[in-house]
Amino acid sequence: MNAATCWIYRQDAGGTLQRAGAYGKPVVASEAADEIVRAAIANDRDPEFDGVAALALPTRYRGKVNGAVCVARVDRRRWTDDDRILLSGITDQLGIAFEQQNIAFMVGLA
Repeated sequence: MNAATCWIYRQDAGGTLQRAGAYGKPVVASEAADEIVRAAIANDRDPEFDGVAALALPTRYRGKVNGAVCVARVDRRRWTDDDRILLSGITDQLGIAFEQQNIAFMVGLA
């Protein structure tokens, strides 16, 4: 996949995507990246940063968005369909994990 950075977002109680984790080198200022990723997920498109290729997909549980993952690299090469398929598999699993964590929290296990 060759990403320089990865951001993981979870939906808070108010429905806003909040950054839950980050990995790699920062390629964009955090606050700016968060706003751009939120808008991209809301509008079902990839984030757009100057000089950075980014790919973002929502995580879902039973069809409802509960988070998102965004990967980015510092070049303008387009992400391939294989990259999108790989990230989609990851977001499918994270959507389930986020829901399991929410349930554990509600019943007092977390």
